[in-house]
Amino acid sequence: MSERDRLHLQEMIGAIDELAVQTAGGEQESWIEDRTRVAAASMYLIVLGEGAQNLSETMKVQTPDVPWANIAGLRHRLAHSYFRADRRLIWQAASDHAQALKPVLERLLQSLGPEPL
Repeated sequence: MSERDRLHLQEMIGAIDELAVQTAGGEQESWIEDRTRVAAASMYLIVLGEGAQNLSETMKVQTPDVPWANIAGLRHRLAHSYFRADRRLIWQAASDHAQALKPVLERLLQSLGPEPL
């Protein structure tokens, strides 16, 4: 486990917090028509996937129930096929799956101990 893991986890948690902002107060049907919010959520999901892809295997094996490859795969799909991305899938990933992942990432971050000075 390294300080790189700490940075990735912090970025991922920050992205999830931003996803909560982007999906707050909206219902799915009106949200998917708001191109700006969909684009913002997509970018935060890309950040999340980049972190999932770059976390050390040591961190990933601590949480075998987290679909790390799927999270990274969504990142690839959004980054390379944005206009073909299903907006309902983006909504579900942003409003449900990412929020469920946050406590897991927070536990992993805490397992690293205090940030060095």
